[in-house]
Amino acid sequence: MNTSDDLEGRVTAASGRAIRTGLTFGVLAHYWGCLRSLPNTLRFNLKYFPLKVALKLPVLVSHRVLLKKLSGSVELGVIRRGIVRIGFGDVPLFDSRGSKSVLIINGTVRFRGSAKIGPGNKLGIDGELVVGDGFSMTAFSLISARKRISIGRNVMVSWEVSIFDHDWHDICDRSGMVLNPARPVDIGDDVWVCCRALILKGCRIPDGVIIAAGTTVAKSIDRGNAIIGADGGLRVLKEDVFWRK
Repeated sequence: MNTSDDLEGRVTAASGRAIRTGLTFGVLAHYWGCLRSLPNTLRFNLKYFPLKVALKLPVLVSHRVLLKKLSGSVELGVIRRGIVRIGFGDVPLFDSRGSKSVLIINGTVRFRGSAKIGPGNKLGIDGELVVGDGFSMTAFSLISARKRISIGRNVMVSWEVSIFDHDWHDICDRSGMVLNPARPVDIGDDVWVCCRALILKGCRIPDGVIIAAGTTVAKSIDRGNAIIGADGGLRVLKEDVFWRK
């Protein structure tokens, strides 16, 4: 064997060892993450479900989720291991290692099917949250419900999105009557809420709508399968559109 062949063989062998080592560390890191997430996962499932259901671990909760308040109730439309995943996922542009999700449940959460809630997201539920099958929430977004937020099937929420059904603070008249009560939010099926969008109380979003990045939705939308943006005020940017994950 000449020198070049020998060098090529050594490089190939070294590359193989590096790949095997990388795969080994990747597998170990995966299982270590699962092991670290077991306390949060057990705590959540044993809190909300009968023992027989809880031991199936239908909801997986990452160790990077702060379970700040677990009260109220959680309901599942499908019982299967990992049908709901909270705090997991690797979003390429974010460092998920330092991203704490926060979960506060004082009201009712209803998962109709599968749901993936990624790292750094915050859920504060004092009212009711209904989540349809195939829901995904990327990273660093926030949902806060004091009355009712309903989300349909196959909805995707991008990063740094905020969805509220209230104004956070009451505004009252001189008699003490609240002038800005919470009002429900209704998001239809197959809706894509793009990054840094803001959806405010009382809004209804029909099926198939794409909320453009940075858009504030402060009123209901009456057109489905459309791109809605805030170019000179909330308006339809394009009609008869369809999207897929």
